[in-house]
Amino acid sequence: MLAMTRDRTRSFYKLGRIMELGPIDPKAYTGFIQKWLKKGGYAVNKKDLTRIFEIGNDVPYNIQRMCNVMWDSAMETKAIQPALIEKLPIIVARQDSPHYEMLWRAASQSQKILLIALSKDQAAKPFSKDFQLTHGIGPSSSIKASLDSLQKKGILYKTLQGGYRFTDGFMPYWIDDIMKTIG
Repeated sequence: MLAMTRDRTRSFYKLGRIMELGPIDPKAYTGFIQKWLKKGGYAVNKKDLTRIFEIGNDVPYNIQRMCNVMWDSAMETKAIQPALIEKLPIIVARQDSPHYEMLWRAASQSQKILLIALSKDQAAKPFSKDFQLTHGIGPSSSIKASLDSLQKKGILYKTLQGGYRFTDGFMPYWIDDIMKTIG
């Protein structure tokens, strides 16, 4: 995306100010969500809503998606239970399955193995011996090539701390779901 705004030959060159949207403030947004749920006749424990922020990593888009799914899923009963909140990321991931399938098909076998491993252990350090032995992957040069390619494809990004995260926070749930389905 940055290339579109920094390359003089691209149509969106200097389209606007580049800024990072940080995490949303859970306290302010929880009240907002609870107000709209109450207005719609939904019953929810404020404490249970905090789990949505944890699952969504405080990313506004993720929170909005899950709240939309939550609203639709509880429309008949108007009761939002913790069990429903835990199902939300899987429901969203299944909705986005065609997109993930396209990305999955474009990944090599070693990239898929790495994605599976990272979906299970998102805080992992991929170059550590422990990670490599636990997930049966390696060598480090192969992992580096896979990480570089997955970053170029926009599937992963490198954090400031040197870790790797999924660009789309629901993709690890999709990977976990398909791995349960196939075996």
